[in-house]
Amino acid sequence: MKQNPKLQLEWPADNYLAGIVASSKDHKMAYDLNRLLELHLVRADDLELFAQGKPQVPSGDLFSDDAEEAVSKHGLYSAKDALLHRQYFLFTNQGTRSLLLPELRNLTFVFMMYTEHPSAEDWSSIVNKISELPQVNSVFALDPEKIPSRFNLLL
Repeated sequence: MKQNPKLQLEWPADNYLAGIVASSKDHKMAYDLNRLLELHLVRADDLELFAQGKPQVPSGDLFSDDAEEAVSKHGLYSAKDALLHRQYFLFTNQGTRSLLLPELRNLTFVFMMYTEHPSAEDWSSIVNKISELPQVNSVFALDPEKIPSRFNLLL
């Protein structure tokens, strides 16, 4: 019997994730991270995902209003540091229709750093700095391998 091939995705080893629980709006968090980490996070187009728990295209028509309602939009901010060869992303976990990382319901934001020169010490320092923000209740490094929906974060 012929088996269907499965798409095998691997999480890039040079991506670091942090979960943030905070009491601020996304634009305020981006502003505070910019000041704290000397970044230039700017608003990007929303990350759009099919809302989990619903059929991807309920009516069977990709261009119907039902298909639009099945999409969850998540705020996204991004910055690039050409000198250090890094990219930073700030995602809102709560979207218009679903959670970006449903297994981490309590997270307000997900902060991601992609770098060509990984350094666990640098990442640890960044996470510690974020914890100093007054509106941040908690921040912690996330192990992507333990998050089933981690591929929602790959752009």
